[in-house]
Amino acid sequence: MSIAEELLFSERFLWEGKSYVVHIYRHAVQKERCFHMAETVLGPGDTIISDGYSPEEALHKQQTVLPLAILSRSLLSHCDTQC
Repeated sequence: MSIAEELLFSERFLWEGKSYVVHIYRHAVQKERCFHMAETVLGPGDTIISDGYSPEEALHKQQTVLPLAILSRSLLSHCDTQC
């Protein structure tokens, strides 16, 4: 089974004064269905991925989870320096 990946577009997501890049990909499994993936790298080894049946669905899911993901990293970072 062969999997093809294609970057469709990238968007910026602004949260609390910072900008994050969201890449939207289409994955096609040969002779199977296509699905879409949104990917945002928050740091080394820290990538958030959401999937969907359409690019818009994947982007919407990513925009929904990113604030929580960013906040949770911020809290962990704060706790590492304060706790």
